Amino acid sequence: MNGVGNIAIAGFAAGAYFYPSNLAYGAPLSSQAFGVGAGDRGDMAWGSGYSSSQFLNTGGYVGFRFDLGGGTQYGWAELELINGVPTNTFTFKRYAYGMVGESVDVGQVPAPGALSVLALGAVGLGRFRRHRAA
Repeated sequence: MNGVGNIAIAGFAAGAYFYPSNLAYGAPLSSQAFGVGAGDRGDMAWGSGYSSSQFLNTGGYVGFRFDLGGGTQYGWAELELINGVPTNTFTFKRYAYGMVGESVDVGQVPAPGALSVLALGAVGLGRFRRHRAA
């Protein structure tokens, strides 16, 4: 992700390798452990796999954390397995992320922030008043 600083993937280190966690639906992202692998890479599934790989022959959810300069944000991506071992190819099904300070749960799309809802209400009220005055 160009322009994104401090990006990290929800996962764990096992020996010299970093593995992304296959997260459970509904799990809160902010409570996950985040890190990056050697050379800023994460091993999801390689060849016939390592014992710690959680994405061998299965799709699932990957969590991430990033900072665009305004604070920490969390998000998730749902991956669908296209081909299993040994190629382990995936495609993105869907993804979501929250605004700074917003709680995000795996697999769920965050609700609009309270400030966004308030702003939309103010715009609607302004239009209603103009329409009524006409």
